[in-house]
Amino acid sequence: MKVFVYGTLLKGMSRAHVLEYALFLGHASIPGQLYDLGAYPAVRDAEGEGVVYGELYEVNETTLNRLDAIEGYDVANEKHSLFIRKQVLVTCLHDAVEHTADTYLYASLIDTSCRIACGDYRHYLIDKGGNRPQWYIAYGSNMSTKRLSEREVEFVDIQRGELAGYQLIFNKEGIRNDVKANLRYVGNDVACPFVAYALKSGQIDKLDRCERIPCHYVRLGMPFTTQEGETFLGYIYLAHPEKLTDEKIPAEDYLQHIIHGYEEHGFDIHTLPRHNANA
Repeated sequence: MKVFVYGTLLKGMSRAHVLEYALFLGHASIPGQLYDLGAYPAVRDAEGEGVVYGELYEVNETTLNRLDAIEGYDVANEKHSLFIRKQVLVTCLHDAVEHTADTYLYASLIDTSCRIACGDYRHYLIDKGGNRPQWYIAYGSNMSTKRLSEREVEFVDIQRGELAGYQLIFNKEGIRNDVKANLRYVGNDVACPFVAYALKSGQIDKLDRCERIPCHYVRLGMPFTTQEGETFLGYIYLAHPEKLTDEKIPAEDYLQHIIHGYEEHGFDIHTLPRHNANA
């Protein structure tokens, strides 16, 4: 069955190992509001205003029973459960397809002053890091340092790597009847090159304006592993589901930014989607 998770079970979080052998279906969202309860976050009702971002998995009965135990859910005694497992409507970000899945909703009242406004637990944890550099994961035109310089975005460090299971696609609607880069999780043996920048304070706000947050892209927290094997938590921009369109050839000037980024950081340009002869 399918399960939507939004807290400590997310990749890179303290209980992610519980879903190590579950089938990851992609980044997703549900309606509702996310709250910080201290040791973990919680959603009270999967309805109303607001969006909660997380991950969608397919799990077997053994894993589901383990999740029930972790979340303090007793199917025979819901009244005294910490969380209650309920069916909700989940939207996958990469294709906007809706799924019915279970998730865990907090059974008690919640102090609404503890709301996590961004709706994303990993994003929230990065924000809590204060003024230290924040990692930004670029997989499109911003892989080129020249492109970042044109956007006056400053950084203090660079890391490189590949996002295992992800594929670069061009299915995000632009503002000039064109398409922009996006990611799709497909699993198997594919991987998408990325460049991670440690941004100076305030620089992520510049990128938000460039990426037209929140209407065109969604900024989420996501773990990444460098070529040296180190793992960090960083921001990544994924296309807003309402801005998805059919895959097609991107504008040549936009594609050239990506090609320059690949060449600059030592990635094979032949692994780029072969949309035209110049790629």
